[in-house]
Amino acid sequence: MTTVGRLRALSDAQLSEIPNIGPKAIADIAAALATPGLTPDDPLHAIASPTTSDRGRQILAMRQSGATLAGIARHVRVSPERVRQILEQSR
Repeated sequence: MTTVGRLRALSDAQLSEIPNIGPKAIADIAAALATPGLTPDDPLHAIASPTTSDRGRQILAMRQSGATLAGIARHVRVSPERVRQILEQSR
């Protein structure tokens, strides 16, 4: 799948069959596909968020204030490894 049009053609049921795609991801995809100006021929990277997410900003702020990876992970309900990955992506 390489275009917005192909992604739009998939139902929620079809999306949920893709590994690691759950209800939150499906909602995020639907919100991204609602972006004004997208055409079916646009590449998928056209819907990728170029900015850090709200959760990413929260994690970064917590880390900068001295919180540990484990403490942040408990707060945002992800693994410490995922927190590390998000911090790495925000650099």
